[in-house]
Amino acid sequence: MRKETGNCEFEPVKIAVIGAGQPNIATSNHLPAIAKTPSVKLIALCDINESGVRKEAEKWNVKYYTDIEELLKDDEVELVDICTPDQFHCEHTILAARTGKHILCEKPMAISLEQADRMIAEVKKAGVKFMVAQQRRFTNKLRKMKSAIDEGKIGQPVFGRVAFKGAFFPYPKDSFYYKKESGGQFVHNGPHLVDSLFFLMGQSKAETVYKKSRAFYPSADEKMETDNYTSVTVKFSDGSIGSIEQNLTMINPRGYPTREEILIIGTEGTIAWNTLDDSPIMEYSAGTISMPDPIRLKLENDPYADEIAYLARCIRMDIEPEMNVEYARNILEVCL
Repeated sequence: MRKETGNCEFEPVKIAVIGAGQPNIATSNHLPAIAKTPSVKLIALCDINESGVRKEAEKWNVKYYTDIEELLKDDEVELVDICTPDQFHCEHTILAARTGKHILCEKPMAISLEQADRMIAEVKKAGVKFMVAQQRRFTNKLRKMKSAIDEGKIGQPVFGRVAFKGAFFPYPKDSFYYKKESGGQFVHNGPHLVDSLFFLMGQSKAETVYKKSRAFYPSADEKMETDNYTSVTVKFSDGSIGSIEQNLTMINPRGYPTREEILIIGTEGTIAWNTLDDSPIMEYSAGTISMPDPIRLKLENDPYADEIAYLARCIRMDIEPEMNVEYARNILEVCL
């Protein structure tokens, strides 16, 4: 995954962001990332909230739309960045594909496999590039772990574990994410954990999946219709095993910091990282312990910018993105 820096090696891809009318991942992460990425040029914003999208458009000095179909008629736009709520990803992807736009779609790609299959068919028919947004694999820590694994420092991976522990995210009470049909928080945020495991283990699809989940909320008025503890075990076709835990049951104190843990065990060594101890990446191999990142990962890159730059290069160089529409379906299948 080549990182775009400085002047761009090709004509910038003209991009529009859909779902940029209020404080959310589009306005707080995607738009600032686009501004610092020379391989893309922001052309327009779209949202049904006219006052909100107008304010953002004025901030970034671009035009705006309140109707996605009107935006997609804009011949200047080459790539759309879909940051709408999960339940609209399928509809918006299909509309974009049918108008020949390339697509960056926030995770999850959809909320059902039926939706995912419809998206695959339309993307393939249109011949456009589709990439699901998996920005965590563009973080320095995962890149450095992946480089060490690819260099053979721990041999062949045979077991991987990715865990996230903290409090459930308190969405507004009228949010779709409280409802059973949303798929719950493992469908919404679990794709990050599944993708991290697949990325580091060098896998793209699970052969078998075993999952257990339960609900444990602080009070009845905060309870969602879906579980907030999920434990998943996956087996890959090469016999390796993966474990994923999303534990969002922390209730006291509410501000207790989240903890993330990654462990990859290979035939010749182990690599591990976690947040709670402010730990550097640790490598255990050949009877030695090494710390490939002595600065303790304080100097983080902007993974959103690197993610967008990667897709722009795939578009211009006609390269299939690693996180393409079939891969996105494989991730969704595990989460469901």
